[in-house]
Amino acid sequence: MATELDNIRKEIKINKSEFIRLAVENSLANYKRNKLKETAKSLKNAYLKDKELTAFTSIDGEDFLN
Repeated sequence: MATELDNIRKEIKINKSEFIRLAVENSLANYKRNKLKETAKSLKNAYLKDKELTAFTSIDGEDFLN
């Protein structure tokens, strides 16, 4: 595996620390995206069943300031 990672790193012409930094950034971004998806899925039924949670969506496009 280390050889494969070194090959990729050399192919995209970055040093090891930059490669690791990018890998960690991508990993954190994927984690956050997946966590957000899980949260949205868990709340979906609540929003579908409880109309009070979506009562104000009809005015979403309206300006609050005159």
